Order: sequence, then C-alpha cells, then structure tokens
Amino acid sequence: MFALGLAPYLANMLPELRVEGDFLVQDGGFADIFSADLLGFLFPTQLHPLFGGIIRAIADDSALRPDRSQFMVNKGQHLFFGYTAMLLAAYGLWSNRRRAWAWGAAALTAFFWLLALGPVVRVNGYETGIPGLFPLLLKIPFFQANRYPSRYSVLILLGLALLAALGLAALMGRVRASRRKALALSLTGLLLFEHLSIPLPLSDFRLPPAYKAVVTDPRPAAVLDLPIGWRNGFNVFGKSDVIIMYTQWWQTYHHKPRLGGNTSRNPEHKFQYFLENPVIGVLVALQDGREVSPTDFARAQALAPDLLRFLNIRQTLVHRDRVPADFEQNLSRLFPLDFVDAQGNVARYEARWPAEPENISLEADDLQLKTYLQEGWGVVNMVENRPIVWATRPTAKLLLPALQRPTKLTLTLFAPGNQTLALFLDDDELARAALFRGFNTLTFSIPPANSPFPRRLTLRADKSFDPDAIRFAPRDIGSTGAQSPVNLVVRSAGKEVGDFGHIYVNGKEMGPNRRGYNLVAINPADGRVLGSANFDTHAPYLAPAPSAALSAWVQALPSGVIVAGAVRDAAALGLGDDAIAALRSLGVATDIRGGLRRAHGFIGVKGAAPESALEAASEAWPVTLAVGDGLTEPNPAFALAALSIK
Repeated sequence: MFALGLAPYLANMLPELRVEGDFLVQDGGFADIFSADLLGFLFPTQLHPLFGGIIRAIADDSALRPDRSQFMVNKGQHLFFGYTAMLLAAYGLWSNRRRAWAWGAAALTAFFWLLALGPVVRVNGYETGIPGLFPLLLKIPFFQANRYPSRYSVLILLGLALLAALGLAALMGRVRASRRKALALSLTGLLLFEHLSIPLPLSDFRLPPAYKAVVTDPRPAAVLDLPIGWRNGFNVFGKSDVIIMYTQWWQTYHHKPRLGGNTSRNPEHKFQYFLENPVIGVLVALQDGREVSPTDFARAQALAPDLLRFLNIRQTLVHRDRVPADFEQNLSRLFPLDFVDAQGNVARYEARWPAEPENISLEADDLQLKTYLQEGWGVVNMVENRPIVWATRPTAKLLLPALQRPTKLTLTLFAPGNQTLALFLDDDELARAALFRGFNTLTFSIPPANSPFPRRLTLRADKSFDPDAIRFAPRDIGSTGAQSPVNLVVRSAGKEVGDFGHIYVNGKEMGPNRRGYNLVAINPADGRVLGSANFDTHAPYLAPAPSAALSAWVQALPSGVIVAGAVRDAAALGLGDDAIAALRSLGVATDIRGGLRRAHGFIGVKGAAPESALEAASEAWPVTLAVGDGLTEPNPAFALAALSIK
C-alpha cells in the first residue's frame, strides 16, 4: 500500500533525482528548530483562552532569547496531547498489559515520540545534550528528506488514540451502564477543554480588487507580483513575507504564470536562475531595501526592457505596504512601465515592450546570456582566449525568445572530442549534427513561435567525457606561481542571494557546504583531496571556537598544498585574528569582517606570497571562481561559446 500510494510521486521524483542529485535534503533542514519540546507536553496551546497566557510567558512569546535558546509555541512543534488522553492511554495499556499487541502499539507510539524530539532533546528551548533518534533518519535515503521532527505527532496521535480507546473501554466496563453516557460526555468535555483554541487566527483569502483586471485580461502573459520571493523547504529568497504565499494563492484566480512562488524541494539552479539574473537580482535588492551600486543598476536598466519581452511579462502589481517607500520610483526607472491604477495597497502597471529584436548576438560571458541558460551548464571560463560555458551533463537546455517570425539560430560550440548532437525545440526534434574536436559553428532554421512564452531548446549529446581529460583552460592559481592538477570551481553566496558555499573538484562537490567557511585541501602533485572541513565562524558561541579551529586546521597543512575556500551564508561574526592570519598564509587578502553576509571565495596555496591567491568577495551577488575548466558536474559533454539569432 505504501509503495502503490507513493508510485505517482516517485515516477516524477526519481528521474529528476537521477539528473539533479539528491536535493530532497540540505543538512538537517529545520530539524534543529521544528522539534518537540519536553515542556510543551505539559502545557496547552498558546491559543487556549485560560492557559494560553501562561505558556506564552514561559516561552517568552516564542522569541529568540539572548542566550540563543528558543521555545517556539507558535508553530507546529508545540505538541500537547492532553492529560485526559495520556491518562486514558496509560490506563488502557495497564488494563491490557497481558496483550502483546497492546505493548506493540505502545512501543511504536513511543518510537515516534522519540523521533518527534528531534536531534537533541530540549526542555524550555534549552538543549539537554541528550541525543535523539531523529538523526538516524538522515542516514536513510528518501526518509532523510524529513525536516520537521514534530510532524511525527500525527503517528503519535494515532497510537495514542488506540491506547486511549482501550482505556476508555476498560473504564466503561468498570462503571454501571446508567453512568456510562455521563462518563463519556465528561471525558469528551475534558478532551475538548484541554485543546480549546479560541479565537482561531484567520486569514483573508479574498482576491484584492486590483487583481480582477488580471483575471479578466485575455492575453496569455506572465504576471510580476512585487515584492517577489522564492520559498522551499529550506530557504526563502527574495521577500521573506507571507505576501509571497498570498500572491501564489491569488494565482488560482487568474491562472497566469508568475516569476516567484513556493515549492517543497527543488534543485538549486531553479532559484539561482532568477537570483543571479542581472536584472532580477537588482530588483530583489531594491525591494529588500539593500544597497544597489550605480554600475549594477545601470546594467540592469539596459537589460530590463528585453527581459520583460523575453519572459512575456505584461502586468506588474506592487503591494505598496510590503516594499520600501522609494521602491516604486526605482521600479519605474528600472523597467519601462506605465502606471494604470491603484486599489487599496496594490498598484498596477502595464509593461511597455521594446520592438522585437532583429538580431541577437551573445558571447558566453555576456550577462544577458544568463537569461538563456536554463539547466545543465557550468561556469564561464576561457578556452583558446575565448569565453565558453560547459554543458556539464550530456543534456543541457537553453531558453530562446518567442519570436513571431522565422529565424536562423547559430550556435558556436566547443567539443572535447567527436560526437553527435541532437537538438529538440519544445520537445520536437529540430536537427542532428556532428561535433568535432574544437570549435564548431552550427546554424538551424527556427519556425515562428506559436506561444508568447520562452521556447525551450534541448541539446542532447550522445556521450560525455572524463573530467580528468578536460584540460583546455589555464590552471594558474592567481599569482601564486602554482598550477592546479585538477579543475576547480568555487561558488559562495550569502543568505539573501543563494545561501551556498560550493567547492567542486573536477565537477564533484568536495566541500561540506555548511554555514561559515568551507575549506578543501588538495595535493598539488596529483589533485587528491587531502581533507575538507567546515568552520561556522558566524557563531562565536560554539565550543571549541570555530575561528581557532580554522587556524589550527590551516596551520597543520604542509607548505605547497592547494586550498579552496567558500563562505556559505555568513562567516564574519566570530572570525578572529587567528583565522585571518591563517587565511593570509594561503595568499588570501580579503578580511570579510564588517560584512555580515558577505560572499567570499578563494583558491590559494599554503605558504604563498601575500595577496597572491585567486579570490573574490561581494555582498550583492554570489561569487564564482574557476581554475581550469568551469565544471560543476562530472559529466562534461560540450561547451557553448556564442549564440546568435537573426
């Protein structure tokens, strides 16, 4: 029954997991927060009309305390089963103590109760140090995707209900028939009283008046809801506000595509496609009130009109109460928009599209190409003094503008060896072509689009190549004078712009990818990974001190060892002089202290000259560094050098 029930989901999940890797879990998810607290079993919900104030006071209204403890009673991790139910269950087990199946039910209930306690048992928001059973699930494929231990309350209640029913049956057998009805009513009243939640919070799901024009608009076009946000089971990018959930609900009225939304699990690139777009990234920063440099704004301003046409965005709606006061002014400078009307707190704009372009010509390092790269691509690097971006798997996808006229598409591709390439336009085979080692120029006829939405071009090679054999790009490590024996890619992003710290060696993720500094040490002779480590220097309260641990780890490395490093989320608060000195011994110059969520990536060498490492840092964008070919997956097939449409 379990397998049959899950079969439709698995049929969609497993093929994507084969291609994208296991994206069902990131570290422990929210398991460290969304776990049941032992104290919570003793107190009713905070919505109880009589006792709710008591639990709110004990929990400090669910706030994060100065000592970083937190007893969250305003979310689903507050589990309270009620004294009546627990006493009935205990009596039911006692009265059926000679029945093995009753003990079996109790054991299963206790097992799920232990799982609900999470990784570490907590009391009043404080970790006791007693390990829970939940981390065992993180070692089991598929089941490791669970991120909310408290959700095992469903299974606890199933077992508790069975045991309580046994208790009630035994209790009914001990009283006269004339009193059973009164007993049942009394116990029901006690159960309801203990779980009383009055008043229940309500949400207004009615469609705002401004959206009625979107509903009645017959054009098949996308809607840009602002502020925009992307949420999954592990992160929120863009606006962290319930408004991004409401706008997705209102989509059920107008049925038009949107740029933002909420999903449960997704590969990283599904969000990074938007966050690293030179226009959308600036838009997100503006709505969040973050500073945007004049250079970034001017670049986005130049690309924004074509992006509206490319993504088929016709209407833009701005929720004025959820954005900074100057946001609409900046929005009108960024995009060519005409104000239509404002109803309530929602302003509606109409996009002014530029004329359909006659010629489009993009090199691999052109920022506008980011809009065209859908999935399956690495990072930009140089081959024969020409920028390219590798297709890091045999099948890679491009998005093309939906032009209403016949066009010629020209692709300049680099191949590491002879192979055959099949091209599919919107799932229909377009052509097949032979690729030879080196640069190839292919031209195809593209029929007019029959939809205004971007078209998908799938490039499918008949084989991929050993990443060890991909040795086309320079492998110099900054100005250290050393060369890497392997292809290295480092990607770092703060919380707002991606929340990752990747270190790829020949296309394989070798870093821990956890908050703080992630480091990988590489043998300079043969490229073997000597070790990897994570140091959460964002959290100075940890013991042992992460900054000192980072320093000791680097100091223990032999001279000449290559070290790649990437910050994930944040690493500055607990970063000490000892760690900075250790990083400088690798040729790293940047000190990220003073930038809370500053991205920082580097590739250096132990004992290298000061400031000689290859490195980059940014608070506004993810940073990417490549030594050698820019492989982020271990199955390179070909590379894209240029794209033109005429």
